[in-house]
Amino acid sequence: MGGGMLGIEAGFDYYSWSNAFYSWKYIPVGVTANYHFKLDDPKIDPFLGAGLGYRVITCSSRGAAETSCSNSAIYFIGRAAAARYFFSPRSAVYADAGAGAPRSTSA
Repeated sequence: MGGGMLGIEAGFDYYSWSNAFYSWKYIPVGVTANYHFKLDDPKIDPFLGAGLGYRVITCSSRGAAETSCSNSAIYFIGRAAAARYFFSPRSAVYADAGAGAPRSTSA
């Protein structure tokens, strides 16, 4: 691919928070295709990426006004500028600039 390499990244996270009156859960899942540019210096790995994600949010409150909510959305994942710098073959730092824009599919 023009001297570079195509990589596929998958991600899954689970966040939750609760107290005596309220609970909240957020679960995002995403897949991104990244194009890694080939450079002469193997320690630097710049890349661009795009993909799709799906998120699920649920919440509830307890007490006098018990309520619950749920929402799911598909969103775009974009990496306009990303790079890894390798200190060793198994150790690197990572940074990116990008965006994700959830679009509600149900409420």
